[in-house]
Amino acid sequence: MIIGIAIPAGILLVLCVILIVKFRINGLISTFLQIGYIALLLLLIRYTNVIITIQSIVGIVVFAFINYIFNYLMLKNIKEKGKMEWNMVGKFALYTCPIYVLAIILAFNSLTIISSLGMAAVWGSFTLYIYNLTITKNALETLKK
Repeated sequence: MIIGIAIPAGILLVLCVILIVKFRINGLISTFLQIGYIALLLLLIRYTNVIITIQSIVGIVVFAFINYIFNYLMLKNIKEKGKMEWNMVGKFALYTCPIYVLAIILAFNSLTIISSLGMAAVWGSFTLYIYNLTITKNALETLKK
């Protein structure tokens, strides 16, 4: 059980180190924001009474990686164009739309194992956009100035 959780956490740690090396101070801030996203997601799941199963942990890990991809694309956009563009956010939302639809379908399943994965994914997707469009975006734009 611990090995199953440690492997994705180790991969995410290596990816965050790569983010720090590639984007320097913005990568470091983005890594701290990644930790904040995971902490907020875990709090939200805790206080909305989602049943925690191995499948819901998989949902949390998947959305941690999706948040990493969002942060990477945001940093790449800021580095290339000097500012955050809403066009990138719209494209990212469009490409990940099937994941959100699947999460909603799984959340309404009658099996507890599958519905816990769906609920973790629904809260992960909700938190992804609220957190990144408020906190991450403002932190990286403030740092750029």
